[in-house]
Amino acid sequence: LLSIGMAALSLLCRGASNTQQTQNAMSYVPYIVYGLLLATLAIALFLAHRLARRGEAVPFFCGRQAQTLSAGVFMQDEQANHQRSRRVDAKDIALMMGITVLYALLAYYHLGSAVSPQTSFTFRQTSETVVFDLCEAQDDFRMLYMEGINDGNNSFTVQTSEDGESWGTPISCATNGGTMFQWFYVNGYNAVDARSLRGRYVLLTALAPGLTLFETVFRTADGTPLPVTAVDSAGRDASALVDEPDTLSGEPSWYNGMYFDEIYHARTGYEHLHGLQPYEISHPPLGKVLMMIGIKLFGMTPFGWRFMGAVMGVLMLPVMYLLAKQLTKRTDLSCIAMALLALDSMHFTQTRIATIDSYVVFFIMVMYLFMIRYVQMSFFREPLWKTLIPLGLSGLFMGFAWASKWTGIYASAGLAFLFFLTVYWRAREYFGAEDREKVRGFARKLAITLGCCVVFFVAVPLVIYYCSYYWQMLPSGGLTVQKVLDLQITMFNYHNDLEATHSFASPWYEWPLIVRPMWYYSGADFMPANMVSSISCMGNPAVWWTGLAALIVCLWRLAAERKVNQGMFIVAVGFASQYLPWVLISRCTFIYHYFASVSFLILAIVFVLERIRARDARAFKGTSIFLLAAAAVLFAMFYPLESGMPVARSYAMLLRWFNWYNF
Repeated sequence: LLSIGMAALSLLCRGASNTQQTQNAMSYVPYIVYGLLLATLAIALFLAHRLARRGEAVPFFCGRQAQTLSAGVFMQDEQANHQRSRRVDAKDIALMMGITVLYALLAYYHLGSAVSPQTSFTFRQTSETVVFDLCEAQDDFRMLYMEGINDGNNSFTVQTSEDGESWGTPISCATNGGTMFQWFYVNGYNAVDARSLRGRYVLLTALAPGLTLFETVFRTADGTPLPVTAVDSAGRDASALVDEPDTLSGEPSWYNGMYFDEIYHARTGYEHLHGLQPYEISHPPLGKVLMMIGIKLFGMTPFGWRFMGAVMGVLMLPVMYLLAKQLTKRTDLSCIAMALLALDSMHFTQTRIATIDSYVVFFIMVMYLFMIRYVQMSFFREPLWKTLIPLGLSGLFMGFAWASKWTGIYASAGLAFLFFLTVYWRAREYFGAEDREKVRGFARKLAITLGCCVVFFVAVPLVIYYCSYYWQMLPSGGLTVQKVLDLQITMFNYHNDLEATHSFASPWYEWPLIVRPMWYYSGADFMPANMVSSISCMGNPAVWWTGLAALIVCLWRLAAERKVNQGMFIVAVGFASQYLPWVLISRCTFIYHYFASVSFLILAIVFVLERIRARDARAFKGTSIFLLAAAAVLFAMFYPLESGMPVARSYAMLLRWFNWYNF
């Protein structure tokens, strides 16, 4: 609710008729935010007090006890397993839908402009020109343009004229691969610093063949659009350069153009859709193929290229609920896990930018969900074919993870460990059983299971991985095994030999403490002096720091107790498979590489809360309420600096908690 309130405030401020009104409105943001925070804390304390007075007879939500396993035998307590319900009921569905819908409203709010130029003009030769006629002479105007895909030296010059015959001094405009699908002023970062132009005619000259522009827009000094026509000197129709002037509203920003690595991944989605040879081939293509779907549905617009990533972020929430439900069999703990993921800052930011991390993280979560389901089954209790269903689905989504990013392969190590450990449990059940009738057919069932796993976890993922290259290979003659194999070598060498440095690079040991978050966007150049607009990638301190402490507690419990909690053990395996491989990586790394580990941190929190509840129900209620309130408060506080929302610089300065500022 706090986040939605901030979004509504942003909408009202954007509706202000002038910059001064916007500044006046935004100056109240710090006071409004802290007022909301105090109100939230007051409500949380009141609820905690009321719930505490009711005692243990009135639970915070509802649920049942969690199971433990014998550390010496690692066999499931069959009786306890049957007594506890893992079934998703109407209450579970209502909670999942409610939280998911609320989060989706926030995630899709101001995701990106749904309008952007769709037609382009490409210059075919050096010195090819286009003349723009503004219908009448202008004393002071600005020119903006949106670039297409321009690799190499595809720069151009701009000249003005009063009569269309005598032209002024050329103004150079550089283009490169990092400035595509973004709006720029001619020789300026904003309307104030942009080059002031004068005249009726504008001459644009390409300095090399291949220059592609999607649109040009002309404005007076106060931002009023100017009517314009375009005539190419070579006789070609250049109207595509001026046919969509309404696609730019306001100033250039992340909202109406690409930012950070969208220039690689969203570009590749566009190239796949139009049958072009992709530029970015350093990662598997499935994530970019899925981006292509959003671009196909909504056009090559910021909303279109970010749409599918946001879908993945929304779908992660019910998957998080089901993961917690599968492990704890408790509705209250599942709801807490889902809410914590919804309030995590990195989950919010990372799934709203058109990069591939949201896809691989979603598939990792789903493949673990099905593997956990298999671990909690036994072909001695259920029909063999039923146990193969979650195995097959786990392998299917493992293939999707592989085809999205190689970090999915790290997670596969955890799956393999859990599977073979489950095989060991089944073997111990067989050899330790007194009644062999209950465990008969072990060898046959195990052989069938292992044979199916070769299909599920080897053949199926390899086929998915191979087929995901269809769109990437299409422009170069089609899909072949040899080309895919050669590309894997190229990808490996690229990452292995990468020695790039970055001002926001962060080693693996800094991630859990949020020492060095990532800065994706800073729009200070397009904002008034006392305002900022930025997008950062960081974790919610309430979620990450509590999760780190909870993980340490889980590891200590696993080492110290004779009876090992199966859920804690699975969480430890999942976290280790995602986090520990980065210890061995010497290349430049960033905090967003920790994204896949966050779901396991949240599950660790859930198991610690479960232990608290077993000892003291009141403490569980109070701790849960406090944690959720703290996470909500921190999410709302940092929301302006994670969403690009214009905010007063004075408020942004209050949030200088970490080493990541760029304003």
